[in-house]
Amino acid sequence: MKSSSSARGRVTRVLGIMVVASLLSGLLSSRVTWAQVPAPTEPAPAPTLQLQLSPPLTTARPSPAQWEAWRASMSRAPMPKKGCFKATYPNTEWQEVPCATPPLHPYPPARGRLPDTVGNGNDFAAQVSSGSISEAVGSFDSVAGVTSESGYVGGVPREVANSFSLQLNANTFTTSACSGAANPSACQGWQQFVFNNSSCIYNSGYVPCAYMQYWLIGYDTTCPTGWYTYVISSETDCYQSSSAPQVPVQTIADLGQLSLTGNAASGGMDTLVLETASDMYSTQNEDSVLNLAEGWRAAEFNVFGDCCSDEANFNSGSTIVVRTSVDNGTTNAPSCVEEGFTGETNNLTLVDSCSTIGGASPAITFEETTPTSVPAALLVTPSIGNFGNVKLRKQKVIKLDLKNLASTGGPSITISGASVTDFPVFGFINSKSTCSTGTVLAPKKKCVLAMGFQPSATGFQTDTLTIDDDADNAPQQIPLQGTGK
Repeated sequence: MKSSSSARGRVTRVLGIMVVASLLSGLLSSRVTWAQVPAPTEPAPAPTLQLQLSPPLTTARPSPAQWEAWRASMSRAPMPKKGCFKATYPNTEWQEVPCATPPLHPYPPARGRLPDTVGNGNDFAAQVSSGSISEAVGSFDSVAGVTSESGYVGGVPREVANSFSLQLNANTFTTSACSGAANPSACQGWQQFVFNNSSCIYNSGYVPCAYMQYWLIGYDTTCPTGWYTYVISSETDCYQSSSAPQVPVQTIADLGQLSLTGNAASGGMDTLVLETASDMYSTQNEDSVLNLAEGWRAAEFNVFGDCCSDEANFNSGSTIVVRTSVDNGTTNAPSCVEEGFTGETNNLTLVDSCSTIGGASPAITFEETTPTSVPAALLVTPSIGNFGNVKLRKQKVIKLDLKNLASTGGPSITISGASVTDFPVFGFINSKSTCSTGTVLAPKKKCVLAMGFQPSATGFQTDTLTIDDDADNAPQQIPLQGTGK
């Protein structure tokens, strides 16, 4: 198997904030002083997942050659305007459909990885040696042994079946959109083409949708109007999303028939096309948002968790063959580089090979499969402790799951301590935690840290939770953020 260490290391700089309570049975650190406070009222539960289904398909799918010719034609067919569109074979015009609201949560860039499994920097990408990529297509040559998949919805730690994303991710690149950054030369653009199967919003319910997400990485000052702020450690990034056509729910059984296409046209429009078993869905936006067409050199495609550096968990015995095709105006085969760009993951392992293909449709292909043996790595979900808005001197609790990813029969993990930096804004709530100093997690087992936030001042505040243990990926550092109102 192969892995990548290409993810950018980030230095954690903790801002001045303070801690509210202590961890059950003394999950303590000499770096902080802990004080107990009564546990606050449990926050309202997350909204129930409401997935809306489209009517069943009644028209038989054409032959593969007919479908591919139609798909290629429609992926380049202009849409009449900006918005959300759908095409059904054999129609050759895009029909406008309702747009869903993309979720506010981010698909953050890679920042280190778990051992061996796919994502968060550990992946294969197709890289061109000359020019730039004008189109990339991500698809699956085969999906074998896959009977189930589950993951979190919107970063909420409750596993739901068929919660996953497809992502076609560009490399990072220089962009004029960074001109307002604290240090424009250190800021980079990044663009994703995303299908989210779980948590877009339409008519007050959750639906799947497809959209482009844009990033200014290392902006490090107030984000431009219309961009959301994403803070991790000492870095401030900015992100926003395009319009998003609503898409019928796709179960994991549909995975082999899904593909994602991204087009970039300098001075024109960037276009996303999602192909399902029966239809195609599309949206577009000006390339000038980031000028992707000038800097697109590599493309990563895979199936990942729903958002927020989360994981898509497949059943044992799953094997998937991924194809990433790229068009840079030549017939040359792209390079297969060991690199990934998104922070989301899945629980599969890359097989030790990646094939390159030249000709009419240059591409790379590679295989990933359920690992037969997983080392003792501690997975913390969600990977960011986001408390949102909290009134002054009120308390809000979120729960973090700590799970030993080792295979059955593998090593256990012992938790030896945890700390935040200052006292008493962020901290642990005793009565809600099942982790403590000395907790031993057997393979596949987990415990819960219940984090509390009690702002004493208005404004956006951050800290970093550091968990000490004897896992292969220790220590774990989880960004914490909340806003006092």
